[in-house]
Amino acid sequence: MTMNRRDFLAVAGSGAAAMPLGAAPQRPNVLLILGDNQQSTTIANRSVCRTPNINQLADDGMLFHRAYTNAAVCSPARNALLTGAFNWAFGTYNQPDNSSAMATDPLPDVVTYAQRLRAAGYRLGYNGKWHTSLSRSPLDFGYHEIGAPDRYRGAIAELPRKLGLKEPGEAEEGKRIPAKTISWPGSASFGLWGYTDCEEERTLYAETADAGIGMIRRFAAGDQPWMVEVHFPENPRGWPLRKYRERYEPRTIPISPNFRDKFVNKPAIQKRDAETYGSMTEEDYREGRAFYYASFEQLDTQVGRLLSALEETGQSDRTLVIYAADHGAPWGAHHMWIPNFAPYEELYRIPMVMRWPDRIPKRASCDRLVQLHDIGHTLVDVLGLPPLPHPHGASLAPLWKEPARADWRDMILCPWYGQNFPMIQRMVITARHKYVFNAYDYDECYDLERDPYELQNIARDSSYATTVADMQARIYELMNRFHDPFGEKPGIPGSARFLLQRYLPQERRL
Repeated sequence: MTMNRRDFLAVAGSGAAAMPLGAAPQRPNVLLILGDNQQSTTIANRSVCRTPNINQLADDGMLFHRAYTNAAVCSPARNALLTGAFNWAFGTYNQPDNSSAMATDPLPDVVTYAQRLRAAGYRLGYNGKWHTSLSRSPLDFGYHEIGAPDRYRGAIAELPRKLGLKEPGEAEEGKRIPAKTISWPGSASFGLWGYTDCEEERTLYAETADAGIGMIRRFAAGDQPWMVEVHFPENPRGWPLRKYRERYEPRTIPISPNFRDKFVNKPAIQKRDAETYGSMTEEDYREGRAFYYASFEQLDTQVGRLLSALEETGQSDRTLVIYAADHGAPWGAHHMWIPNFAPYEELYRIPMVMRWPDRIPKRASCDRLVQLHDIGHTLVDVLGLPPLPHPHGASLAPLWKEPARADWRDMILCPWYGQNFPMIQRMVITARHKYVFNAYDYDECYDLERDPYELQNIARDSSYATTVADMQARIYELMNRFHDPFGEKPGIPGSARFLLQRYLPQERRL
């Protein structure tokens, strides 16, 4: 029998893998739940947003306070999650379903954590939003089943119909009532937020959860360990059912200081993007936030149903549950609303919670820097499987018992290639600072301790010269460590004029 490179990498070493830190004699089931466009402030009482089920999950396990996405855009973030790697290792860079897509499908021999689990005897099911490839579905990346298919486009657009599946939330179509309508400079008017007027059980969120609940029940009746993923779609963001919206009084929602950002000493493109939303008022901000929070309370209701399904099937105590989001959204921060190129916390900082009874202590919390693509590395580690081929992330299992361990990473890298328009950006984040290399404009640097709303760009502030030099050195260090193609190429004469060296000084770490 012949075996291609992808198959070889997926199973190589499975018989010789040593039991790593955190591995259990009996492999657990896994339930991975992913939100979309969800700020970290929507959970754990970090704002007025009510998410009692996610909060209970945090009370029963570990809450990560400094969790970040790899990129604040769907497809690159979701591919990073799936592969545990950065863009240049999996081969997609911006959104695949637009005219400026740099790639529409990951590399043919890419290895995923799903393939690792499948090779180890797991039953895998994928529900909800895909938005990872236009040529291949979850069935091509290790999963046995799909349900509630959302964002199946391109060559796989007809796959759900062929499998007898319908897209979730058809009842929502034509049932949205705008509360705020805007138009961009060259567009027709459209609703930015508003109500959804249909039965809750027929919403996108509910029907996506239904598919996941059905899989949990079927898989629990079998004799294989299983993994069920539920990826809630982005469309309901800001479009909740009226009953959820009525639970929020806009007048009580505080205005973030960065809503009135003047963009002093910042890239001009940020101000230009903010201006496309027109003259938003403080009342607009409060109302928009009310709709935003209400939509995630509505999502939280469906998270509760998924957790109840674990209890009902007797699977709760033997299931590792992970809740996270692909990325955040500005939603009023810096006078922006929809995810874009801005490097701010509202877009990059995401919710992340893990629960595994008897393995993760209750009410645990962690302030260490973690990223979305660490999840895949965590899964193969705790299940005793071969590691993923690209060591761009790390297992989070060591943090479960030592959340403040001193040998954990002290910085993370976030690569950006653009959303709809190609655009190169590299960001490094430490416990206190954030540095952003902008290939299209001047750089940014923020002191997150003194300036948590990221209003003062200190990249060219002489009083921060030592800090800025340290952060610039860190960008080079991380890019070279992970073989970023825009990093140093010492063996290629003249390459510096095409790479960061043309604009970014090579300084020394503090």
